[in-house]
Amino acid sequence: MSTWVHYDTTTGQIVAIGVAPSDREAEMQPVEDGRAALILPDGLILNPYAETPDFSRLKTYLRSKVDMEAAAIFKSNVTDIAGQDRRYAQKLAEAQSWAAGADEADPALYPFMVAEAEARSAISGSAVPVSQVRSEVLARSSEVTAAEARIEALRVASKIAVQAGDNICDILQAATVDWNG
Repeated sequence: MSTWVHYDTTTGQIVAIGVAPSDREAEMQPVEDGRAALILPDGLILNPYAETPDFSRLKTYLRSKVDMEAAAIFKSNVTDIAGQDRRYAQKLAEAQSWAAGADEADPALYPFMVAEAEARSAISGSAVPVSQVRSEVLARSSEVTAAEARIEALRVASKIAVQAGDNICDILQAATVDWNG
């Protein structure tokens, strides 16, 4: 079952609500000028015609939706295989502690960077120094950290704004995150 909601785009007041067997049938409900339609899983808005409808379930649903969107973006920045986060952390720790020539003096301190440099050298047929691997690891870490910090800030701000929303317009606007902006 799907719930369709029509609301005034200026005031955010719910003007009509109903239930349909499917999203497709809910989309067929005619919408008057100055109003917008929203299709939701059934039961997310309680007491829709009250002076202050109960949006608690809707807010929970939308905050979860924001979390899922952020998670998908975070996931696109990393290789999602078992233990990869630990390997990334180890490579970063090696890159941060490395000093010129240290990989030759004590290669056991830099197993990931040394192995990667050796493998890349073997595959490419050209020497890939550990210093190059280090620079690339540090650069990628900086890029990912900046992107993830921005995504996390948007996620948290959106969820706070969703919770603070008083009407359906404010709540929906808060849950609409421009992740690329």
